[in-house]
Parts: sequence; C-alpha cells; structure tokens
Amino acid sequence: MTKEQTRLFELLKEFDDTCRSCGIKYFLTGETLKCATEEGSMGPNAAYASVIMTGDDCRAFIEATQRAAWPERELDYWCSNPEYPDYTVRYVASDTTAFDMTDYLNYKAHGMYIEIEVLRGLNNSKKAKAMRALEKPAVAEAIGNNSDGYWACSRKDRLTRAYYKASDKIIGKEKIKKKLFEFFSEKCCNPAADGTYYVCHNKSVLKGLPKELFEGDPKECEVNGYSFMIPSDCEMLIRRAKGKNADVFLVDSERPYTDTIEAMGLSETDIRNIHEADLRIADIEKSRRKYNKRAREDWRTVLQADARLRMHKYYMPKKDEILRLYEAEDYTKLNEEFKLFDEETEKLLPYKRSFSFDNELLDVYIHVLLYNGQSEKAENIIRWMPKSHLKEI
Repeated sequence: MTKEQTRLFELLKEFDDTCRSCGIKYFLTGETLKCATEEGSMGPNAAYASVIMTGDDCRAFIEATQRAAWPERELDYWCSNPEYPDYTVRYVASDTTAFDMTDYLNYKAHGMYIEIEVLRGLNNSKKAKAMRALEKPAVAEAIGNNSDGYWACSRKDRLTRAYYKASDKIIGKEKIKKKLFEFFSEKCCNPAADGTYYVCHNKSVLKGLPKELFEGDPKECEVNGYSFMIPSDCEMLIRRAKGKNADVFLVDSERPYTDTIEAMGLSETDIRNIHEADLRIADIEKSRRKYNKRAREDWRTVLQADARLRMHKYYMPKKDEILRLYEAEDYTKLNEEFKLFDEETEKLLPYKRSFSFDNELLDVYIHVLLYNGQSEKAENIIRWMPKSHLKEI
C-alpha cells in the first residue's frame, strides 16, 4: 500500500475499533467492499472508504465519537454543517488532506474520511411526508440545482420549493438540516413495509436493499491482516453503490487540509469559481453551452495548483543535494533528479501552463533544459509561468 492508502487503512481500523467496542454493526460498501473482497486491498482511491449502517447504529457511532472527543477528528453531516449536501455522515481525519475542489463548498472538513451511508425506511405519516418535502429542495440547493428551470417540472415541485423557502425564513437552514437528520435516523430507521431499505445520495436513491442483508451476524473480510465487517450478499452492495473517481481528489496523508489550502494560495472566491465551473461542465455535457473553454481552464488551474503542491513536497527535501549537483555540473544526475518534475511539466505545457514552487530549483531546472538543448521548452515554461508562482510556497 502507498502511505496514503496505509493512512486510510489506519483510519478505517480506528472506525472499526469504535464500532466493535460499542456494539455497532456496519458493512463495507461500494468500491471499498469490492476491492476488499476481490483484492484484499483498500483500492485505488486513498481519499475515503465507504461503509453503510442503520440510523440507530449511525446515531450510536456519532454519540461514541462525540464522547471520546478525539483531537484531529471531525464529524461532517447535517447536524454539524447546514451546507452538507446529503443524508450521509463523514468521519474525517483533520490532520490529513483529501478534497475535491470542484465539490469543496458543501463540506467544512476536507481530510481523509470514512463516508457512512445511512439506511432509511419509508414512513408514510404526515410528519414524514413533510420532512421529505423539506429534504428535496434542501439537497437540490446544496448540489447546485436550485434554478427555476429545475423546479419548473411540476406544480408539486414548485410548492415544495416554496415550503422550503418559508421554513428557511422561519427556523433557518441549520435547524432544518438538524431536524431532517434526527427525524430520518430515528423515525425512519426501520425498513419499509415491504421489508426493504433505501439509501439517499444527493438526488440518487438506491432502492430495494432487503432487510435480511443487514440482519444477523456480519461476515468478515480481511485486508492486510485486519478483519472488517461485510454483508452476506456482497454483490448487491457493490452493484448498487457508486464511488468517486480517485483522480479528482488532492490527497496528503501527512499535511492538515488547512495547511494545504493555504499553501495552494487559493481564496474562497477562487474555489467558489472552480466549484461553479464544475457545475457548468455538467451543463456543458448536456447542452454544449458556450462556457466550455472557461470551465476547462478553471479545472486546469486546479491541476496546475495540485502539481505545484506535490512537487514542492517531493523536491524541497532534495534541494540541497540538487544545488550541490548543479555546482558540480553533474547534469547526468540532475536529469535523473528532475525526471518527475519534467513529467509534470509535460502534462501542463500543452495547455500553455507551467508552475514553480522554488525560484532556485526553477533556475537549475531551466539551466538543465538549456544544457540538453531544450531551449524552446525552457522559454515556454518561463512564458507561461503565473506571476503568483514566483512567490515561493
């Protein structure tokens, strides 16, 4: 395992220890379950692991975590964050970094995390219908679908939106989200009348999970010598759950996300623009609107900042040795040292972008390129270097 996967593995072990000590039942799900059962690994995405549990068990885990009050651990969900987008819970290691900048604004904690999907059953009481009427516009607002066009589909949807807006004015978004979580986890924690659960993720609803899947003693699956809980029918949870692409996450197992965000030099406005650009990309894929170029440029800014941060972390410990090789004019070894830097630069140059994290190392790299007869590449790196990158991290 990589050090990031090892760190996530330790976080999942920590989660498992808490659950076992408190008699809480959970199951691995989605890509985490697939990789654990088929490969005995944590999988390629080192940002998070997915588990699933009932509302009763989820509340018990939250209470256990809050009682323990462990430093550098956070719970991000409706009760702690009114901007949180859906009916899940994140158990976050705040001394690490794992965030998707295109989905940044809905979360307050951006470390590596365990995502808890919470099972729900249908409750047809008047109170339950009213709470579900609040949930749809609350979720739609969080994930960026709060436009008039989205709500113009039916009279019922327009009434639902009006109900949410009125409730927001009277009691506020924070109380709405807290009431939703408390109600669904307590009053809808049992399976529906037909004996099935369902799981809500943003606008997606995974239906038809039979209660028998979550009854009885869990099976065990071993990953790196440690056993985690899995359901009797693994294929059902693997098939019905979807994970995020590992490539969209910026992950660092050693640096707190607060330091990472500061080091990237991006303001909240910058991140908001990137978030909005990601929403535009989704619209572009459907309607091919004119914002295609701008959205792609915003995303390349993310990749550029990511490369800069990773290369800073990799090369700064090597700086003294590189400067010594430069003074000795050992260009053979310098070419070897700058191989990774060169690969990252090659990815960005086609988009007329380059990066720097240290002026001295940049100067050495440019001289190495000139020594190798790559003057055009050296000129392009200087030409397309952002002014902000001339200030060292």
